Amino acid sequence: MVLRFAFSVVLGLLTLAACGPAPQTAEPEEAQPGADIIWDEYGVAHIYADDDLNGFYAYGWAQMHAHGSRILELYGRARGRAAEYWGEPGLQADIVTRRLGFPALSAEWWAAMPADQQAKVTAFVRGMNAYAAAHPDQLSPAMQLVLPIEETDPLAHLYQIVHRAFMGWGSLETALSLSDPDEGGRPGSNAYAIAPSRSASGNAMLVINPHLPWGDLFTWFEGQLEIPSQSIYGVSLIGIPMVGIGFNEYGGWTHTVNEYDGVDIYE
Repeated sequence: MVLRFAFSVVLGLLTLAACGPAPQTAEPEEAQPGADIIWDEYGVAHIYADDDLNGFYAYGWAQMHAHGSRILELYGRARGRAAEYWGEPGLQADIVTRRLGFPALSAEWWAAMPADQQAKVTAFVRGMNAYAAAHPDQLSPAMQLVLPIEETDPLAHLYQIVHRAFMGWGSLETALSLSDPDEGGRPGSNAYAIAPSRSASGNAMLVINPHLPWGDLFTWFEGQLEIPSQSIYGVSLIGIPMVGIGFNEYGGWTHTVNEYDGVDIYE
């Protein structure tokens, strides 16, 4: 599934190899008929589905299982309604979100999205809502004010990540509390593609080195998605229905993030 923006993010060490059978350490969790979620000993979700849409449904279910309350908080902020849900501390961020137009832009994006992509986003959102309905005790009561999740929520959240955080990092960094100047350095990242002739194992390797804070907008979900159209392993920023960086039997992909002058604030 390809959405409009590529993530400028990096994580871990991924080896370019075919996606093999997942380690099965527990009974499968069935999100719905036709899709199984198997959690391995590291908390990674391995999803097997007989239909692409069942797979995206299970992908949404699994993300909510792992990070449900945080996803709901991020979606509430992406709507520009944090102050409405949780009080005055969210007001200034809501004003910025509304001025940048993320809720309206996400609605326009949804309307313009091809039908096949709409179907995948809808399946992902249905899976998230189904998890919330089945396991309300696993979600913060305060965050449940955001329910039900809507198809535009992942899109508004992606605008929030790309435009507000990555593209506007230099100007909004302090306001978003994304880094501590006492830690030193500026945000950035790197990646290395290693040819088989230069690796001890004789396999091609993709070294992916993150220089991002852990948490909030930059919380990751690691998983494997085995569906008829693809066999893929990688990571998504939570709340997003796509694998931002990962690999399959044909190759791997990553992105780097470096600060640039992408926004100017003026009065």
